Amino acid sequence: MKPLIYLPTPLPDQMTLNGLGVEFLETGSGPDLLFLHPQDGADPGGRYLELLKRKFRVTLPSHPGFGKTDLPRSFSTVDDLSYFYLDFMKSRRMRDVILVGVSFGAWLALEIASKHPAEVSRLVLASPLGIKLSDREDSDFVDVFKEALMDWIPVWSNGAGGGCDLDGLTEELALRIARNRETFTLMGWAPYLFNPKLPQRLKSLDLPTLVLGAAEDRLYRGPYAQALAATLKGAQFKSIPGAGHYLHADQPEAFAQAVLEFAGQPQPA
Repeated sequence: MKPLIYLPTPLPDQMTLNGLGVEFLETGSGPDLLFLHPQDGADPGGRYLELLKRKFRVTLPSHPGFGKTDLPRSFSTVDDLSYFYLDFMKSRRMRDVILVGVSFGAWLALEIASKHPAEVSRLVLASPLGIKLSDREDSDFVDVFKEALMDWIPVWSNGAGGGCDLDGLTEELALRIARNRETFTLMGWAPYLFNPKLPQRLKSLDLPTLVLGAAEDRLYRGPYAQALAATLKGAQFKSIPGAGHYLHADQPEAFAQAVLEFAGQPQPA
């Protein structure tokens, strides 16, 4: 039985950037791929990562405020996080980056690409957030912040698993989960999961872009991912069957295959 959600675990590498302690994982070899994790934090043991690192040098950081990466008092928006990542990419000497984000991470990828597209070669947005597509009175997303943790978790999955047992967690892991949700709430509470300034910035963005939607996504109120793809110049859309919102965890092989094909890389054996 597969769990409804992965448990975010510590990343092995540490660095200091602009006075902030940052945890990250760097693995594999090949073109640079920066993976921006979703709201539940980084999953360094995921099958998706095992597949991607065979063809790419994958860098997986914990965002500021997530995991053990420091959060400056001045940071309160995804826009703030994007400027941190411009410095992070420079510090890691990343060039022609394949920028891959899932959910909250896809929103962050859009913010980064809108500011410094010259360093990004391709953009992959899986189950994206970040732009308001519905009318003024409606929301594009169900309200996850009103749910208790155990009710909140199943929104991210296709519901095919046997549940996720949070009993018996270590104190470190419990604090990591709580901190991740706290920072996600800070960044996404109001406006709810979007930046009203982002659509204007994206009008001039012209990057090869792949938007991946999950066929069984339970966060969206409508065909949000496909509609978002239609707003981006030259973007293509692909739906992943059998996947909930966290499609990289539900269908890691299909997710990795889509990224590899889009990047022009052969499939790993």
